[in-house]
Amino acid sequence: MGWGPSIAAQDTLANLKVLQPSSYVPISVSYYGNMITHPGVKLAVDYPAFGFTKFKAKRRKTKEINKLIYLQPSVAYFVQPQTFSGLLLAADVGLRRYNTKLYFTDAAMGIGYMWRFNHGETWQLDDNGDGHKKNIVSSKGYFAPGLSFGFGKLWIRENKNAISVFSRINSNFLFEYSAGILIEGSLEIGVKINPSFGLKAEPIQTKVKR
Repeated sequence: MGWGPSIAAQDTLANLKVLQPSSYVPISVSYYGNMITHPGVKLAVDYPAFGFTKFKAKRRKTKEINKLIYLQPSVAYFVQPQTFSGLLLAADVGLRRYNTKLYFTDAAMGIGYMWRFNHGETWQLDDNGDGHKKNIVSSKGYFAPGLSFGFGKLWIRENKNAISVFSRINSNFLFEYSAGILIEGSLEIGVKINPSFGLKAEPIQTKVKR
């Protein structure tokens, strides 16, 4: 067991190319279906933090498993037609696992804040609680920590940008929603690109086990 050198020094090693295909931060765009059917879009960046690589010797070949810890700030916007629209700002910490064929699964957790903007007029009782005086409510915000699970496929092409397709299921916990906690789900289907320009990422360190 030992500490691998930085990706900048050994960018030709296959395991490091999987974990950090380029020196720039990956960008993803996805369909964001709040409660699956409420359409929206999500933009995110995956900042690579740390990598793990494990080699398992088999009879005919060596199996390679790569794991990546990443940080993901994101913004998502969705619409429930004729009812409300939502804006979610979030920051997640995730673990992604790649197999030898570059299929991957990941799990993440994080914090977020969601604003809901009502369409039309929505009414609520005044603090008096007398049932007579009312105020119009146009928007409201909720602390919204979340969990997510996903899977996908990475392609690394010679002399071209690496690209992934993925799907993810998210759940957010909206606090102080009608004096309680609302669990709200969403479905993502998207694409992630490792560009050759943009925000620079520091070379990650990788722990290798053989």
